[in-house]
Amino acid sequence: MKSTVYEEHKTTLTPGERLRVAVAVLLDGMDQHKVAAMMGVNPGRVNEAVMAVRRAIDPEANANEDD
Repeated sequence: MKSTVYEEHKTTLTPGERLRVAVAVLLDGMDQHKVAAMMGVNPGRVNEAVMAVRRAIDPEANANEDD
């Protein structure tokens, strides 16, 4: 029987990694799931980083997202 080995994913990104992730998605146009795979994190971590940068750039742009 063939056993499956899963790579361990990181649970957090450093501030520098968060910025690199956001640049890859927002400026380079990469898909979030591809960036997540490259960084070895859950796609939710990539989304959090992207949203944090979006809010920092324009806090009012995302004001209605919490509704």
